[in-house]
Amino acid sequence: MTSWSTLRTTLFLSASLLWCWTIVDWAPPQNETLNILREQLDRYPEMTGQDIYKLVYQSIMGPGHYGTDTNHIVMWLQQEAMAMGFETPPDSLPLTEEIGNGYLRVNLWPFLKSGGSLEALAEAQVASTQKAPDSAELQKTWHSVKSWARQGLLKPLSGEEIDQLTPFLEEKSWPAMHHSEKYSREYLPHYRVVSKSSLTILESK
Repeated sequence: MTSWSTLRTTLFLSASLLWCWTIVDWAPPQNETLNILREQLDRYPEMTGQDIYKLVYQSIMGPGHYGTDTNHIVMWLQQEAMAMGFETPPDSLPLTEEIGNGYLRVNLWPFLKSGGSLEALAEAQVASTQKAPDSAELQKTWHSVKSWARQGLLKPLSGEEIDQLTPFLEEKSWPAMHHSEKYSREYLPHYRVVSKSSLTILESK
């Protein structure tokens, strides 16, 4: 016959294991993309689902949709830099922001202020297109984003907002997108996406 002491110990251990499993189940998932999205939402609380998608897209597909003609990219950068002269620079903008999977956003305001070369930035952008885009990974990651939003891990964004965007993305075959009007108006984004491995090009110019 099992003694009361043994039974009590067994019940205690079972309850302890159940408690541990519950804690594990309720713990927020640890994921590079999730952490980056939460950091971005802290820095840019006016982000919409469209802006979240743009970041996820860039972190997986890279800057390849801009093409690989360095001269054209330099021309676009020069035009953008001229337009920035009519805007007020944001406060405390970092030079680079990690967006995941080895990609960065290089913010043009601090880049130009530090004397960065647009030609070098264009070269770095072209060099960052070597990685093959992966639309299957993009869809998989977006599925995770929907789950995180529904769990309340991407506040103030709601799961409903992310869900409403998804049919459009599917219909358009997961396209590259602009920032939302709200984000563009609030934060005046000017940047280029490059891979970390291409930073040597910027450092050598």
